[in-house]
Amino acid sequence: MYIEKLLLLDENFFKIEAMNMIKFYKKCLSEYILVLILISLSSVFLKAQSYSPYFHDVLFERNMYASLYKGSSRNNIFSLGVSLQQANYISNNIGYRIGVLYSENIEPADYYFMLPIYLSVRSKEREVGILTKNRYCSDFLFGTLGYLIPTSNEFYFGVSSGYVKPQNSLNQSIINNVQYQYGFLTTRRFLFTVDVGFRFKYDIWRFYISLNPSISYLITRNFKYTSNITNDTWNGFRPTWFTKSSFGIGFKF
Repeated sequence: MYIEKLLLLDENFFKIEAMNMIKFYKKCLSEYILVLILISLSSVFLKAQSYSPYFHDVLFERNMYASLYKGSSRNNIFSLGVSLQQANYISNNIGYRIGVLYSENIEPADYYFMLPIYLSVRSKEREVGILTKNRYCSDFLFGTLGYLIPTSNEFYFGVSSGYVKPQNSLNQSIINNVQYQYGFLTTRRFLFTVDVGFRFKYDIWRFYISLNPSISYLITRNFKYTSNITNDTWNGFRPTWFTKSSFGIGFKF
C-alpha cells in the first residue's frame, strides 16, 4: 500500500507539471501572437515594399499542438509533429497551399497524419532593415528594429483531412485497493478540421524562416475522455478546439 501511494504521488506530480507547462504554453502563445500581429500591422506603413518575384515555395515545419481547454492535465491533449507543404500563387498575393502533416506523439493514438488544403493570401515583401528613408541619426535605430518585423506575412484558411490510428490505452491508478482508469480514447479514425492562421516570414535570399500560430476546429470529434474516477465531471468530454504553433524553414522558387 505504501509503495502504491508513492507511485500515485509521483504520477500526480508529473501530471501537475504537465498542466503547468500547458498553461505556460497557452499564455506565451497568446502574447506571442498579439505582439507579432501588432508588429506586422506596423509594416503596412513601410514604403520599401514589393511582391515576391517567386510564385512557389516549399516549407518544412516542426509543429506543436495543444487543446484549448482549462482544467486538469487529464483532459488536455498535447502532441508534436512535422509537416511538409508547398505553396503555389496564381497572382501576386493569392494562391493555395497543400501538404502533409505527421505526428506520433499523442496520448490516444499511435500516430496520425493529415493533408491540409489552404487558401493563402500573402503580403508584399519589404527591404530588410528599412523603416524610413530620412537621413537622420535615428535611421540606424529604426533600421535595427526593422529586423524584428517580418519581411512578409501570410494569412491562410482551409481544411485538413486525415487518418488517426487508435491506441486506446487508459492510464491506471490504484487508490485504497481500488483501480481507476482514465484518459482519452480514439472513437473515430477519420480526421477533419477547419484551420485558420498567420504565417510570419523572415526572408534570407530565397530562404525564409517561418513562425506560424493557428487555430483548428476538430469537426469529427475523434477523441473522448473516459474515466471511472468518482465525480469526474470531465467524463465523456470531447475536445474540439486546438491551437498549433510552428517553426519552419522554406525555400522560394
